[in-house]
Amino acid sequence: MSDSIKKNVEQLAKLFDVKTDKDNNPSETKPSNKPHSCEQVIYYGVPGCGKSYKVNEVVDKKLKEHSVTDKQYHTIRCVFHPEYCNADFVGQIYPCVLPDNKGVEYKFKPGPFSEIVRRAYLNPDEPFFLIIEEINRGNAAAIFGEMFQLLDRIKKGEPADESTENKYDSGWSSYGVDNQDINADIRDIQKLKNEQTNEKNKHSVEAKGSGTDTNPKCYSCIDVQANDGSVLHFSTNTAIRLPPNLSIYATMNTSDQNVFTMDNAFQRRFKFKMIENELDDAAQYDIIIGKDEESEVSTGVRWGSFRNWVNKKILSQKGILSKSEDKCLGGWFISTDAVEVKDKKVTKYENISKEDFAEKVLKYLWYDVFRRNSATEVFNEPDVTENKDVVSFAKLAKEFKSKDNVGFDAFKKIFKDIEKDKDDLTKTYAESKADT
Repeated sequence: MSDSIKKNVEQLAKLFDVKTDKDNNPSETKPSNKPHSCEQVIYYGVPGCGKSYKVNEVVDKKLKEHSVTDKQYHTIRCVFHPEYCNADFVGQIYPCVLPDNKGVEYKFKPGPFSEIVRRAYLNPDEPFFLIIEEINRGNAAAIFGEMFQLLDRIKKGEPADESTENKYDSGWSSYGVDNQDINADIRDIQKLKNEQTNEKNKHSVEAKGSGTDTNPKCYSCIDVQANDGSVLHFSTNTAIRLPPNLSIYATMNTSDQNVFTMDNAFQRRFKFKMIENELDDAAQYDIIIGKDEESEVSTGVRWGSFRNWVNKKILSQKGILSKSEDKCLGGWFISTDAVEVKDKKVTKYENISKEDFAEKVLKYLWYDVFRRNSATEVFNEPDVTENKDVVSFAKLAKEFKSKDNVGFDAFKKIFKDIEKDKDDLTKTYAESKADT
């Protein structure tokens, strides 16, 4: 068929809503064959600077590049904390009562790590992401355990590892870890059948052997074929590695107390990217703080302008505060509900109530930033005793929320020498940009 005739046929098909061979070609709906660029990145910065937002932005971009729309299946998010352990992260054996109380069966319940590794193995042409929030709030090295070894990846240009049944090249873990529970979970007969029925695994998975003597509920081996024709052979003896289509992103708060320190061996296996503490969102910047609901009198103070003002105070206390930059307020340290949206972008937020500002922002400044003697550098002392003790936070919050202190007086009552900066504190985002 000539090109001109073919073009006319396609045009007629569109006119009469008829499907052509091109429309029925399954390859047209396959994910992009764009090569994967696996990453292991920790985004860090001050509270509220937008670390999680940045991670979502990066993940969304990569999913779009590979024409993947099912974000929920391709990402797993977990949060590290002091009680989080290796069994939570990797997986553990749970007792399960059989139907009709016919006894107890012990099953492996995969954690976030094992589950995302499994999905990535079975869908080699699609990107997958493990997102770890607050990675330094738990003992990261202990939580990863022996999986820590998988964080070393084969770099581009390095020779492939062909010492096993598979060829592992750029992007794969340099070393494997033997873990029979994860291995068996990948070969699980029922899970594979369920996923293929639900069209979760879109790639060619050839299963062999309907069970083994040691585990009758697993295939003896599976072969996973990628779009480029390469085949991954996965059997009972296959060690676990991180595949090249799996990236790990984490967030880390630099100002938290009581967090775990990550050793250098762990840190060097990740790239670190600092999220700059800037607020370029006009709607968030222009949120008004402490508008009195009864009198409708506004303080006029904009969140973005106040944040700039107090951050300068924090940075100027270098002789008193340790790591003062880590204590600065992020642009999204406090947020409110959206009240106006245009073209899928928020153009206006609700005001910040006096209650929320006192209990979130003032509390943070009092207890975590301007502690002990440094409090007198920023806060007024309206109720000082004879021995010059600093007023308590309870008194501070009460003064700010008091109905007697309306408008800008609420700020004058608690912050030292703030009145001279009133004009700067009430500037909108546009006005502040015009001054720079």
